Amino acid sequence: MEGQLLSLSKVFTEKLFRIPDYQRGYAWTSKQLDEFWNDISSLGEHQNHYYGVITVEEVPEPKLCEWPDDLWIISSKSYSPYYVVDGQQRLTTAIILIQSMLDLLQEEDSLNYTSKAEIRKKFIFERKEATDLNRSYLFGYEKDNPSYNYLKSRIFGEDLPDHALPEETIYTKNLLDARQFFGRSLESLSRSQIEVLYKKITQRMLLTIYTISQDIDVFIAFETMNNRGKRLSNLELLKNRLIYISTKLQEDNFEKEALRARINEGWKSIYHYLGKNKQNPLDDDEFLAIHYSIYFDNKLSHKSVEPYDSFYIQREGYVGRVLLDSIYSIKSLQDSDSGAVPTKSSINEYVTSLKNAVEVWFAQNNPKESALEPDIQYELDRILRVEQHANASMLVLSFFLKESHAEKRIKFLRLLEKRLFIGSFINIRFYNLPSSDREKFTFAKLANDLHNGKISSDDVTKTLSHNVLVDESVKAYLAQAKKAYQKSGYYAWNGLRYFLFEYEMELQSKSKTNRQKLFWPEFVEHKTDYHTIEHIYPQRPRSAEWVESFKHYTSQERTLLRHSLGNLLPLSKCKNSSVGNKPFSHKKGTAGSTVGYRYGSYSEIEVSHIEEWNALEIMKRGIKLLSFLEKRWGIPLGDENSKLEWLGLNGMTIE
Repeated sequence: MEGQLLSLSKVFTEKLFRIPDYQRGYAWTSKQLDEFWNDISSLGEHQNHYYGVITVEEVPEPKLCEWPDDLWIISSKSYSPYYVVDGQQRLTTAIILIQSMLDLLQEEDSLNYTSKAEIRKKFIFERKEATDLNRSYLFGYEKDNPSYNYLKSRIFGEDLPDHALPEETIYTKNLLDARQFFGRSLESLSRSQIEVLYKKITQRMLLTIYTISQDIDVFIAFETMNNRGKRLSNLELLKNRLIYISTKLQEDNFEKEALRARINEGWKSIYHYLGKNKQNPLDDDEFLAIHYSIYFDNKLSHKSVEPYDSFYIQREGYVGRVLLDSIYSIKSLQDSDSGAVPTKSSINEYVTSLKNAVEVWFAQNNPKESALEPDIQYELDRILRVEQHANASMLVLSFFLKESHAEKRIKFLRLLEKRLFIGSFINIRFYNLPSSDREKFTFAKLANDLHNGKISSDDVTKTLSHNVLVDESVKAYLAQAKKAYQKSGYYAWNGLRYFLFEYEMELQSKSKTNRQKLFWPEFVEHKTDYHTIEHIYPQRPRSAEWVESFKHYTSQERTLLRHSLGNLLPLSKCKNSSVGNKPFSHKKGTAGSTVGYRYGSYSEIEVSHIEEWNALEIMKRGIKLLSFLEKRWGIPLGDENSKLEWLGLNGMTIE
């Protein structure tokens, strides 16, 4: 049977399949599911489709003691147990599709003269007797993998023995998404169409099974084979590599097993937090790169990348190459030229650090879903809204890992928000500064030094307290920014939404009701031909009212007025761009209408009280907004005449 083309039905004849601990979980998403469904749907009823290679490893007999629920079927029915080294995504998808078909059947129903009970017995689980609660699942994961309980309870619909809720990770979300995808795809099919589909998936989709011989290292084989198909993330590859290295250490077997269990527990926690917020799953490799950048700064004998660049190296795959080809490479077990030789304690320390960091990483990216104090949640949420917040991710992680005092965390976040906003306003990223200044201001360097004990959290706060606007290199950027705003206005400013949102929050705090009217997710939502920032004096002012109000200005002046800060308004509900061309009297709204500025955000309501919108009102509102900016972030913009220069309106005759 080795190397032959087999149907899925033949593949599942007297075999048990388990996904080993070094494998990643179920990674297929809508793209792969669509392709899979299209392959099946387009397959002729009498055609065969080659589904690929499934590579397996026979489970060593000593490992079978870890399969207590399956020993009976292995010994009594001679089922052969296998680890799936390559092809788990395809097998998992096929099994979920079969289960989705079973979900549509009553217990007495059948497909192609095969009862529901027989199909379940063939592909899902067997039990010793009809009344026996213990089941031997024909396909699944190793026992300690959180995906196994999830597969059994949420996909197969089985009750867990201890009634525990299964853990959720990015991988379990993918399992559920696949089941829902097939549920939607099957609901419009008739019984006869489902029977045809069942025959295709079990009889017409052909696979080749290869068994890895004992002289091939299964860990290396896994990495090689999984370079095909959906690419493994560096974090997924790293787990396999650490487990592999743990087997090669000069330690007693029980120490190796303990370290292997520690690695599995660490990755279990990592993927729990990375996928905890289903609406905002966190990227594997971004987290790995951020952690690498603070953890390994002092631990390598040489560095090919300066610390202040370390956040950006994940874009070129640098982190993966260093971790897999240098720090935790096969060569590193004998050669320490590129770093310390991995040991039991160093691997355990690294895994522990990853495990501790991922909880903080989740909290800083999902503050409202975390257990942090409300004031800290508020400040973190504000940081996430700043355009350049990603540049400081590493510093936030490092600071929170080192400093647990709530008041110090709040002070740090407020200073960081101010620094980020200044960077946004004057269009500067501090890693672009001259090297003499960069050493002082780079967030990555502060994060490195803090994590490695070179400075304290108080030192970080002190550095952030420094007024960067007095430094010559920063002053130059400030002058450049002023010229840019004078020439083009503020509509293209990448920090505009954050600024207008903060001004809205200021108006809200002064209102009698303090009820929120503008919500960040909707405010930053991008839809074709819809906008959430209004040009009060529109970009296409065709109405007579607009023409009359601005007829005294040149074409260049009118363009500058349109994009001037005072003419830009945050909308509580996104509007079609054509609505924005209406006269101001229409935009304000009427007492008999529920649309218009008077029913919108606090900023809209403030503007709705103005009788007529003209260049003078644009100028007055612009000065008001710049005064708020000056006070809120401490950026000196000068007197009213100076603010007119910042608005680019100083050379214009305003009527």
